[in-house]
Amino acid sequence: MKKIRFVFMLLLVVAVLCSCTNMDYQKVIPANASLVMKVDLGSMFKKADFQHSETMKTLEQALSIAVKKEDTKKMKAYMEDPSAMGLDFGMPAYIFLVNNELGGITIKVSNKNDLGKFFQSLQKQGIATKPVEKDGMMCGTLFNEISYSYDGTACLLMASLKGRSGTTVSRLARDLMNQKEDDSFVNTEAYSRLNDVNGDVALYLNVASLPQEVMTPLMLVLPEKLNPTEVDVVVGLTFEDDGKALLKARVMGKTDEANEIIDGADDNWDEIDGEFINKVSDKMLMWFCANVKGEWLLERLKGIPTCKEMLFMMERAIDIEQMLKAVDGDIAVELQKDCRQPECVAYAELKNTDFLEDVDYWRSSMKDYGITMTTLSKDMYQLNIEEKSYVWGVEKQNLFMATAAAERQYTEKENLLKPYAKQMKESKFFGYINLASMVKEGLKCHSGGMIMEEKLMKVMKTLVVTVSSANEMTLTLELQNDNENFLKQLF
Repeated sequence: MKKIRFVFMLLLVVAVLCSCTNMDYQKVIPANASLVMKVDLGSMFKKADFQHSETMKTLEQALSIAVKKEDTKKMKAYMEDPSAMGLDFGMPAYIFLVNNELGGITIKVSNKNDLGKFFQSLQKQGIATKPVEKDGMMCGTLFNEISYSYDGTACLLMASLKGRSGTTVSRLARDLMNQKEDDSFVNTEAYSRLNDVNGDVALYLNVASLPQEVMTPLMLVLPEKLNPTEVDVVVGLTFEDDGKALLKARVMGKTDEANEIIDGADDNWDEIDGEFINKVSDKMLMWFCANVKGEWLLERLKGIPTCKEMLFMMERAIDIEQMLKAVDGDIAVELQKDCRQPECVAYAELKNTDFLEDVDYWRSSMKDYGITMTTLSKDMYQLNIEEKSYVWGVEKQNLFMATAAAERQYTEKENLLKPYAKQMKESKFFGYINLASMVKEGLKCHSGGMIMEEKLMKVMKTLVVTVSSANEMTLTLELQNDNENFLKQLF
């Protein structure tokens, strides 16, 4: 019973204390914040029609279990009219991180006395301490871990991500509440960049603050010679009425030199020709395409440990580097059948086929490694490496490579990419992930070791990724029902 009450009240507090913007309460955000997120919960709750949603009904049903009987009516009143808590839900909430050690949420206060009563009601549930006055503000804790501080302007929640003592966190929170605007995030260029972003959620990320395990793969995506410490990333997320969630990310240099490197990176790829848009099987799970120069692609692949290892393995059989250097134009990769152990098909436009002259030499030299290669037809071969077989060759000046069990029958009727043809040809990178097919096949794809939430999986259709330039990327998550808002379908 206590555990149920704890979970419910945590959800209630987070929902309440996550929706509000205005310079007076934003100034508590420290200037060295590594991540700042602006969340317009007012807009999101409206789009979700939260008051009439199934989620709201479930919360109301749980209220009688989670809250002491004599307080049920009061807590239900807060849910029906959140403004009674003393917080301004017409303003966005700002969530921030500092050095990946401290997390905070700042919310605009509309009525200090009402907010005090709200915390006192949480005290009666045993999840908050009574507000006490310190340094000209009211302070306390939630769940013995989260420090809260508020005055007539701002309510700040803070917690340590690295085990700092509650006393230390509380003191830091009071310092932020009292800091001057000149020392705040609102006095930085990053603040201006964040507020230029449109969406229900806007995010600013200082790339230099990322932990090494995140920085390493990110450096492979960023343009070469670009110092990550000289880059900011801003993201906008919008939940649309046609069943889509649209995320737009932009990389921005902090210096003129960094911006010149970012702009120059566009020289490495061109807009997609669409040469392989018809090369899509009905077993397709994922499909990716870009228009690149082979020399540049080869160097980028060498920078990815798993790809570098794959290149090394292939070099025992064929001169994969020579083949990749001949690429000039569209290159498309399809993953099919099973997202955990997928079959693979790849196509690439070539500027020459000179490497075919060395096939006989490859065939003789690969024997030293126990590898064999048989001729299937003109310029088409099957490569047998240990227990795996691959088919490769050249068709009409296009390189073709696939696992032997891959599906290579294409029908116009089943081509899922046709609706995206115009969008694809306006992009320099295009990715299509067939989420509906994964669900249909009963597949569970993992992200960060966690299985995607079941309800979301059942209503998802596709995830489309487009890159129009070296500094802009768009992700669109589409639900199967395109007649209702994305959030309304989830809640």
